[in-house]
Amino acid sequence: MEAKQVKFEDADGVIYGGILVNTGNESFVICGCCGGIWPMDEEGEEFKLIQVYEDWMNISEEIAGE
Repeated sequence: MEAKQVKFEDADGVIYGGILVNTGNESFVICGCCGGIWPMDEEGEEFKLIQVYEDWMNISEEIAGE
């Protein structure tokens, strides 16, 4: 399994940050705003990846509320 931080745009043109997860069998983005899961499918994506970051930014304190 591989995970990368990403910037993506939804169908309404709103830009979010999230985590792209590739399990080998499927790929999906976990939204950094709401925790929703956006599946990447072959028929048409509900979002567009704008940037995949190679360096990981530590967001642990933000998640923990510190």
